Amino acid sequence: MVKIAVDGMGGDNAPKEICLGVMDSLKKNENIEILLFGDKEKMSPYLEEHKRLTIIDTKVYLEMGEKNPISAFKTKRDSSMFMAIDATNLDKADVVLTCGPTQAYIEIGR
Repeated sequence: MVKIAVDGMGGDNAPKEICLGVMDSLKKNENIEILLFGDKEKMSPYLEEHKRLTIIDTKVYLEMGEKNPISAFKTKRDSSMFMAIDATNLDKADVVLTCGPTQAYIEIGR
């Protein structure tokens, strides 16, 4: 079973498109488990209950129009993007997926 940490709030059309993709992936792939990080209230209209889906609720996320995503990333350690990435560091997930600000994503790799 591959555990995937997903930033549900990252991307221009988030959370709708991210959540729909998560649900589609769970239906098509029986060998994955998804940890979905984001604002549960905003994501819930696009999600169904699923035994291999765990939602980690956070109201903090990086906006796609963020003027300085690297700085915001450093101050928003409780953001959906950071928490998804950190799940791999904590061995709670095997891989991370985010469509959030690329500069912020690269910053964590330093």
